[in-house]
Amino acid sequence: MIPYIIKDDFLNKDIFYGLKNNFDKQHLFEHILQDIAKNELYNHRLQLRDIVHNKRCNHSDNPDDCFCNIYFVTHKSGHVTSPHLDNSWKLLSSVLYVSDEGDGTIFIDNDKEIQIEWKPNRLVSFIPSQDSWHKYQNTLDVDRQTVTFFYGNKISENKIK
Repeated sequence: MIPYIIKDDFLNKDIFYGLKNNFDKQHLFEHILQDIAKNELYNHRLQLRDIVHNKRCNHSDNPDDCFCNIYFVTHKSGHVTSPHLDNSWKLLSSVLYVSDEGDGTIFIDNDKEIQIEWKPNRLVSFIPSQDSWHKYQNTLDVDRQTVTFFYGNKISENKIK
């Protein structure tokens, strides 16, 4: 099984509902999310890094050497991705479920699909590896809104710009 962390109530309620109700005004939340992500996601990285086999990125995960990219993502109904591995520069991938409804992240292990239950304000984190096959989809008639965090090392930052 792909090791992952689920953290319910990731953001405090005021911040989460402010984000949810103003999802199209991401500039209001970028700074506070950067601060939260820097501390919380670093801890997720530390919890997972020693149990993940076949890590794809061996750069330093010292917080002073790292950055976090944050993306506000809306997937329309019918959006489906193919199973994939995340880029090798990523030290950690995390997704925060925002909308009231949605299809949770699907991890694929030996052709068996394991879907994480969708719950607003739930964060799912994992370390990309050669075994971390996953996909996401939106099979509902409403938009699927997420905030995606990619934690990486500054050495590899130039490769993604």
